[in-house]
Amino acid sequence: MSSNLLPDIENLCTLFDKQADLTTESSNNEIENINSTFNSQSRRPLTVSTLAHYFGLQCDEYLRLSIKSTNESNKSDTLTNSLTKQRGITFESNLKSYYSSSILSNIQDEHQFLPYLRSLISNPTELRIGYNIKFRWTYDNHLQSHYKPDFLLIKHLPTNENRIEITIADAKSSSRMRIEHCIQVALYAIDLRLWLERNKLDEHIFINTFGEIWLPNDNDLIPYEKKVFPMMKLQERLQHFLKYDLDKILTGSKWIMLSRCSFCPFVSRCRERAIQYEPESINNLSYLTPSTHSLIYSFFQTTLLSSIDLNLIFEKPDPNKIYVDDKIKLQRILSINVDDKTSAVVKALQTHEPQLKQQTSLLIPKINKDLILLFIFLIPNPSQLHSVALFAYNIYDTSDQSWFSSQPIIQSYPSPYQIVSIISQSLEELKEKSERPCQIVLFDEQEKKVLFEQLTLASDSEYISQCLVLLSTSENAILLDYPPDILQSDRLFRSHPLSNVKKDEIEKELNERYGASGDQNKKSTKIELAHQLKQLNDQEQEKTRQTLIGLPCLISLHTAIRQSFIVPTPGYFDLDDLKSSFKTALPSMNTTEILEAISESVIGDLVQQRLNVLAHLYLTIQNQLSKSNLLQLDVFPLPNILPINSSHPHIRRLIFLRQYEMLYSLRSIQQTRFDTTESPILIRIIDKKPIDKYNNLLECQIERGQEIISKNLTENVVNTSLFRTYPYLISKDNYSIRTFPDAVYMDSAIDGIRSRTKLDQCGLAHVEQNEESETIFIRVKLCNFSFQINQQYYLSERYVDFNTKKAIQALEQATPLTTQILDDPRQLKKPEVIQKSSQNLQQEIINMFSKIEPTIKPEGLHMLNKAQQLACDKVKNNRITLIWGPPGTGKTYWSGVTVFQMLMFSASPLRVLITACTHTAINNLLSSIEHLKRLFSSSPQFPQWYKLANELVILKIDSNNYRDLSSWKREHSIVVGSTGWTLQKLDPSIVFDVIFVDEATQLLTSDAVLALNRLDNHEESRLIVAGDPLQLPPVKRCIYPALPYPVPDLFSSLFHCLLRDENNTPISLHTEKPFEQISRCPYLSIFNENHRMNEPLSDFTRLLYGENYRQGRKKSLLSIRSIDNLHTHLLGSLLEVHNSLYTFFVDSLSTSSFSSRAEDLRLESHLVYSLVNELILRISPSSIFIITPHRMQRSAIQQKLSRNPFSNVSITCDTVERMQGKEAECVILCMLYRQHEILENELDFIYNRQRINVSITRAQQLCILLTSQLLFYQPPLELFVNGNTRNAYTLLNNYVNKSTVRLLDSDGNIK
Repeated sequence: MSSNLLPDIENLCTLFDKQADLTTESSNNEIENINSTFNSQSRRPLTVSTLAHYFGLQCDEYLRLSIKSTNESNKSDTLTNSLTKQRGITFESNLKSYYSSSILSNIQDEHQFLPYLRSLISNPTELRIGYNIKFRWTYDNHLQSHYKPDFLLIKHLPTNENRIEITIADAKSSSRMRIEHCIQVALYAIDLRLWLERNKLDEHIFINTFGEIWLPNDNDLIPYEKKVFPMMKLQERLQHFLKYDLDKILTGSKWIMLSRCSFCPFVSRCRERAIQYEPESINNLSYLTPSTHSLIYSFFQTTLLSSIDLNLIFEKPDPNKIYVDDKIKLQRILSINVDDKTSAVVKALQTHEPQLKQQTSLLIPKINKDLILLFIFLIPNPSQLHSVALFAYNIYDTSDQSWFSSQPIIQSYPSPYQIVSIISQSLEELKEKSERPCQIVLFDEQEKKVLFEQLTLASDSEYISQCLVLLSTSENAILLDYPPDILQSDRLFRSHPLSNVKKDEIEKELNERYGASGDQNKKSTKIELAHQLKQLNDQEQEKTRQTLIGLPCLISLHTAIRQSFIVPTPGYFDLDDLKSSFKTALPSMNTTEILEAISESVIGDLVQQRLNVLAHLYLTIQNQLSKSNLLQLDVFPLPNILPINSSHPHIRRLIFLRQYEMLYSLRSIQQTRFDTTESPILIRIIDKKPIDKYNNLLECQIERGQEIISKNLTENVVNTSLFRTYPYLISKDNYSIRTFPDAVYMDSAIDGIRSRTKLDQCGLAHVEQNEESETIFIRVKLCNFSFQINQQYYLSERYVDFNTKKAIQALEQATPLTTQILDDPRQLKKPEVIQKSSQNLQQEIINMFSKIEPTIKPEGLHMLNKAQQLACDKVKNNRITLIWGPPGTGKTYWSGVTVFQMLMFSASPLRVLITACTHTAINNLLSSIEHLKRLFSSSPQFPQWYKLANELVILKIDSNNYRDLSSWKREHSIVVGSTGWTLQKLDPSIVFDVIFVDEATQLLTSDAVLALNRLDNHEESRLIVAGDPLQLPPVKRCIYPALPYPVPDLFSSLFHCLLRDENNTPISLHTEKPFEQISRCPYLSIFNENHRMNEPLSDFTRLLYGENYRQGRKKSLLSIRSIDNLHTHLLGSLLEVHNSLYTFFVDSLSTSSFSSRAEDLRLESHLVYSLVNELILRISPSSIFIITPHRMQRSAIQQKLSRNPFSNVSITCDTVERMQGKEAECVILCMLYRQHEILENELDFIYNRQRINVSITRAQQLCILLTSQLLFYQPPLELFVNGNTRNAYTLLNNYVNKSTVRLLDSDGNIK
């Protein structure tokens, strides 16, 4: 289980009546008893709750200790535990009140519940809810206890032979669903199903295969948020666990200390065992992950220091390179100094003292006598989610080692807005007292997470601008307010060579930007003016870059220590551990003790004592790092951050969000570099191919990191001038990469800036795939060294962000119409011109697309269905229209028709903008409009339509032709296609009468503002927003807390943001029946008639989109040719005319099925080739899509197909993102993963409902899923705690259940 899911397992000690006595020292006999074999006669009962939390902690020792009956003493509740309990009680009480009319208040246990169910079989009623009904566990003899499901939802199902369904729901007062919640409900279901069978009720009553977890929310109407998850496979795994694994765990003794151990009530027992009885074991290092512990043991075959031979790491690798990657990982894990071959980890465990790692500190700056430290301390509020119980700060002067104030500034139970105000006050105090270098310090990442959550909730505060510096969690942060115009300083020459720029344009630029227009004493030439402008630009760039480096850094002291030191403290280390490790004798209390004294007069002293310890620790580690010459950063004085100018709260929040995302991404990349000893990507140059006089294309072999480099792998585009992002750094040594200032050189990544400044030890690299072999091509720029054949080089992802600046500029320039749309779309005045136009004209326009008669429309023009016609009416009668268009419902065609209708209705020429977040979506819609233009321009029998089509201009603008739009005159209508980023280059005066935003569920609201600002502010302008929330979502770089109700969903897509009901209240799609919810949106139309897929595919898709999603035109059945030797083909006899869904499971569960990722890629490409060959032989499809989640899969399959090409069929192999909006007769979805590690590390990517939905719904006639048994039968448990991954797994289950399945062995042969 990945450790990032564990820190919010709350107060496990409150779940037990008896706890480990953390204050009593254990005797030798007690420790031996812990290690002794399990004795069934000396244990207390194992409960459902305990077993569920075992899966949350994934610790065998926790399960063994929880059932020991030895000397467990009662421990009084702390204030934190009491408040946490009270929060749960309050939440459950609110739920009872909400369902008071349905709860069976007179039923307390199973004996009362049984006769009620028997009577219910013959007397159906409405929904009834059993609350806290007590049952005795009888499934097996491991759990000898009672259990009480919070809620049992009982309802009749008239469509299912009037059977009764019981849904188990558990209420949890935590901020999110966790693994142990799902396990607990699944265990209830296992036993309740047996209880129904034993009482012979299973013929009439059944347990729902989906469980529910109810979590608190801020909605005043419904007091909870429902999380639904599938239980069938989870129950199968639990039943196997109870039958085969539980006894092994209870009788075992193996254990390791992990970071999550701090949340276990028995941590003191394990810590004592580690220190006193197994001091030599590396298992004592609790910051290591379970996979790391496994790697150490598998490599050295031991975890004891005395048995670990470090020389094994330095031995020359075998020719087949076995263990090479493991050795590199172990050098980092064990912090090995390659010069003297010593390990800081080994030394730390031997001396029991912290040891420095062999890496430069990312967070702690060089010693500066003028340095000022701003310490912030906060405690989350246990009684209320998303709130703070205590917030405090004080300022420390390192020059005289004194505090600015004898007592910290403290606020109890502050609101997010109060916190923002206090932070603003602290920063103003710094500026007033001294213009000196500053660093802002918190203790741990949990405090930082809570702080950012509070900033986000109050991101519309008038003081939020002053707090933006807190987002600067890196020394190379981009200046948050973006003065001066860094990225656009060469704007005049970026897209056009000097020959295309007029002299007067250069003079105007000089005058506007610098107040100069050349030497006044002589007439300057255009070349001289251009040179002067470039010199001034370079000076401005340099001046700006100096302010970019070294912004005050908000750091976590705990993270800084973990980054630079090995601390040999078992059971994770809190502040008390660090005090002891670094021999700090200052007094301090833990956060629980401080919280208990929050209302007492001593609270200021207690907080100050904690800040004293933090300051002492900071200076201690800074001195130690300085002595070892491992300090890197300079700290600069606190900069003046320009305020967020907009007064609109939504705009302020969006600007805050963009800067938060920007700095989060930058920080993540830099943190990754500092966490690795060796760059994860290593390449070897095997050839050079000249591109032009100065540049070469480097052909390279990937030695390490193929799965990473495949993320940014593009098609080979040799000898073209296409735009490239250069997303990698390339260097001879890893140190140059680790110390590279990303933000400073970000603008150099734009291909076209003429920068003469080359990097000393690095270059910027762009990677392209080689379609003819497994090698790659690399283009390099700004590199100061030459590349040698057969030489190794490091590659590392770098920070690249072209869009944040443009988005913030657009947000600051948001028009009144844009803010009105975001604020309340209902307030837009209704248009009237169309309603007042000629009734004959209106009827002609309507008839053109609604009547079947061929005489009134051109040949080949399709009519609109009823839903599409109603949507046209909404466009006529509303300024804003939302279209929910599921796959294949004709959204693109309807949009083209609507464009023509609006042009016909208008008495004057219109400007129409087609925009989306991808060029593919824009091109699809422009193609639809081009198709209609061709039809009408060849139909003179309809003169008005004929004239319109012939005069209509359709233009796709880009960085090369956007200037052409400025010369367009309003004599004829024009349809312009453009992304929002290109729109920013247009003159501000260019606006549009109608804007279509396609695939709007992929477009972030903050990005959409670039297009919304171009909507003309007159009463007849229109905004049409089309998308599908169940297809691909926008790309988010970090996770944000939900905004306070009823603020719209600003941090999601434009579609979600505008989805409001008749009262302008946001509509949530996270419900059982989203289509019923969204029908309350007054300006929304839903398309529900599928014209793409055949009946079986439509029937499957209906599971996701509801019963109203139906098939339109009937599809002809597949024509299958008979062939010999069917048994030798993968589909073979399974292929039938009425079957459209197929699944191939490759064995990944047997002991002989282990494989590497490279082997999986070879097998997957082989199977795909075989399937394509068979499909062409048997059904001759016109088109085949091969859809892969990863580019690495795409590359392997493309290479296989290129070596053995097929003719007379269109075969496209690409990733899901490139396929949205397209369709093919057959689709092969490749999801062959047979490594647990990949599924765990890429859980959200692989199990993604939107991606799977888009993949399957590209098919017209046939869809084939190629996957592994592991992905389906043994998914990671973390899957169940995330809404999207749960839904994706459910969708895959439904697909497999409706498909024809064939099993293959580990080599791909038919079983």
